[in-house]
Amino acid sequence: MPDGRPRRLGRYVVDERLGKGGMAETFRVRLDGPRGFVQRFAAKRVLPEHAGDARLGRMLADEARITARLRHPGIVQVFELVDDGGELFLVMELVDGVDLATLLGAAARERLPMPLGAACQIALALLGALAYAHALTDDDGAPLGIVHRDVSPSNVMIARTGDVKLLDFGVARAAESLRSERTRTGARELKGKLGYFSPEQATGAALDGRSDQFAVGIVLWECLSGRRLFRAGDDLQTLRLIEEARAPAPSTLRADVGAELDAFVARLLARDPAARFADCGAAADALGPIARRLGAGPGALVDFVADTRALEPPDRRDPTASTEEQHPSASPRRRAWPLALAAVATLAVATALLWPRPPARPVAPPPQPAPAPAPEVTAPAAIRLHVDGTPDAELLLDGVRLGTIPYDAPLPRATTPRLLVARRPGFRPERRTITPDHDLTLDLRLRPAPAAAPDPDDVPDPFR
Repeated sequence: MPDGRPRRLGRYVVDERLGKGGMAETFRVRLDGPRGFVQRFAAKRVLPEHAGDARLGRMLADEARITARLRHPGIVQVFELVDDGGELFLVMELVDGVDLATLLGAAARERLPMPLGAACQIALALLGALAYAHALTDDDGAPLGIVHRDVSPSNVMIARTGDVKLLDFGVARAAESLRSERTRTGARELKGKLGYFSPEQATGAALDGRSDQFAVGIVLWECLSGRRLFRAGDDLQTLRLIEEARAPAPSTLRADVGAELDAFVARLLARDPAARFADCGAAADALGPIARRLGAGPGALVDFVADTRALEPPDRRDPTASTEEQHPSASPRRRAWPLALAAVATLAVATALLWPRPPARPVAPPPQPAPAPAPEVTAPAAIRLHVDGTPDAELLLDGVRLGTIPYDAPLPRATTPRLLVARRPGFRPERRTITPDHDLTLDLRLRPAPAAAPDPDDVPDPFR
């Protein structure tokens, strides 16, 4: 502290302030005990200038009540709500690691794609934590109906051990109450991180656990591609993109992504909730075998974090690299903290969800103010599809027969993903999700089917 004396929050000694937002601030704190005992936590409190706001106090208490029920290794734990002379603050688990937004930014800076196994490990952990939360009941056995509503990279912590932890169930739940309250009073409805909304969330429809599934799909897509999925020039355009829910297959951006993983991501990102998995547990069951084949596990994340140098002090990183340009969800403030803590991400979400955002800062215009002609105006009406692989295998696009391999023919240009299937008697069908917005060259080599394989003319949903 500036005067040299330790600052305290109740019985906790403040080591440092980690961040400050529009309505709350977070600290790294410690609890000192006898004979050198020390335990460290993160603490969040409403800013002193807002301490008299009863609404914010109720929201903080609501967060504490909800998150106190969540006891799962994949969820950052809240230990207590402290009333220190009328000042409320939360005491939370302190995670020694890095948030996913910072990790993605570091990976972009080092030009390192995330290993498929590491990406799948993150998705598996999130689905497991969400399955637990969605199924949670009260003391009488009645479902609590918890939906996270803000699964996003800044709310996902990667510990040094490779464990994955999800933040801020309580903040999202409290934000729903505030949105309802402001809607009744005619005030502008608050928004979270729009780029991770589900289509039903974007339209204000009722939400259940399948909305969180969609958000996990976005996070997994971004881990695989290293870029943002739903991001436009303003909030309205971003919401429109989400409502349309058009996502290129990851394999169109990264060659080592296979058809199984493509199909899994596509199902998480289905526009209609009924087309997604029944629940997050079912989604985790479907991803498990794929993840194991791709080398998923905590070790994959430990190695990747080390490769990206995300936990190194800032002065040991390349000061000329622009993380923000590579993956905008990693903010300069996060990059400044090598030890990404649960409290930092909690503060970021609390500020975004629970306090009106200031007007966006003006962005300097590009050197060439006149935009290039839109692709849909100048591009030809068709692309060229060339397919090599197993000879005489039949090709079907969205169930309609195209021809046989080898295949080379024009295809109508489209920006929506389509399912291409290659099949031949005696072989396993091969599926590939494609987006025909540019010329495509594919190699589809079918594997022989076992003797007891089902009819190869039947192309079932691999996740049903």
